[in-house]
Amino acid sequence: GQLGYLGVANLPTRFYFVRHGESEWNPIRKVAGTSSDVPLTELGKQQALKAAETFHTSNIVPTAIVTSPLKRAYDTAAIIADKFNMKPIAHGSLVEYYAGEWQGELYEDTCRQKGLDFNKKHLPQAAEFGEPLEFVEQRITDAIRFAGQQFGNDILFVAHNGVFRSLTNALLKETLISANAAPIVFEQTHNKWKMQQLG
Repeated sequence: GQLGYLGVANLPTRFYFVRHGESEWNPIRKVAGTSSDVPLTELGKQQALKAAETFHTSNIVPTAIVTSPLKRAYDTAAIIADKFNMKPIAHGSLVEYYAGEWQGELYEDTCRQKGLDFNKKHLPQAAEFGEPLEFVEQRITDAIRFAGQQFGNDILFVAHNGVFRSLTNALLKETLISANAAPIVFEQTHNKWKMQQLG
């Protein structure tokens, strides 16, 4: 590994994750990546409200709400934060992965051009000049560790599906995907990570 990279060591032992609500590009499967500040749809805003209600009814009050600064994530975080009279904290390391030449393009069209099966989810490595998965993992775990040093356990992180995939790969050794605005808890017990959806 790179000098100074701590992997998954010294992370808070319990934290929450919410992928942003539906964005305007999600239904048409257009790749947003880092370059496009795509807003939430009305459904996306309702999904964020539902996520906030799930935390509330589960008697979970985040110690902090740390979010990607990209609009679709920040607006989701702001809707949830409002339920708790909190303000979201933007952290640049939680942005979606850089998708290279795929950014701003329709996913199915790009897959067809490259001879890839568009029914499968291709990781950033499939994109020419895209951000490698290990880089995404490093910046995400560094951001979570830094936030944990400030706020302890029970932080809510609001980010993106690529961030979630990288996070599950780092913690669970599985590359999983998340539905829009589905609240998830990550918890470490006896040096083993487990993940569960709330609600």
